[in-house]
Amino acid sequence: MNNGAIQRRRARRDGDAGFTIVEIAIATAILLMVVVSVMGTLVFASSAEAMSAKRQTALDLANQRIERAKAMNYADVGVIGGNPPGTIPSEESTQGFVITTDVQRMWETIDSTSTESTYKKIVVTVAWQTPRSGSLTVESAIFGRDSYANIADLIVHVVDVDDANAPMSNAIITIDPSLGATQVQYSDSTGTSKFGRLPSGITGVNVDFPP
Repeated sequence: MNNGAIQRRRARRDGDAGFTIVEIAIATAILLMVVVSVMGTLVFASSAEAMSAKRQTALDLANQRIERAKAMNYADVGVIGGNPPGTIPSEESTQGFVITTDVQRMWETIDSTSTESTYKKIVVTVAWQTPRSGSLTVESAIFGRDSYANIADLIVHVVDVDDANAPMSNAIITIDPSLGATQVQYSDSTGTSKFGRLPSGITGVNVDFPP
């Protein structure tokens, strides 16, 4: 075999080896791209799950603070050093959360010349920094006047007396408590509508029947 043939064979072998290395490099690059994409998806899903858990814990903490305030003596419902004054810390930290509480007196017009504080509004904000910063706010009303001492539900049941007292759905029910705001609801399929946490006193009820 002459030297020319040997050199051509070596050239072909060297060329084949070089081409294989290029293929491996391309395949490796594609594999890395797929791995990075999958890892990014997994990291995003894990982060979203962690944020959801944070929000749920924050909501639980906020509701706990509100229920605790509702169980307090009305005169004590307020932040320390605030207006109205009270025994609730304006800020506290727990489980990696910062809880901020604000209490405000709410006023209603009694007549054309005077107003009266009838309840307090408590606003609880829970903030966190990890895995990403976020916060949520929950607020509620706390009643304290003597006339608000007894708070109960009002259930209205609408029936059609011309149809053997059959339940009447979609009736428009408007209530007008002597203390508090007017509320409007529709009766359900059983003819029932429930108004929750109404103060004791005279409550006007008006029913508009469906056509």
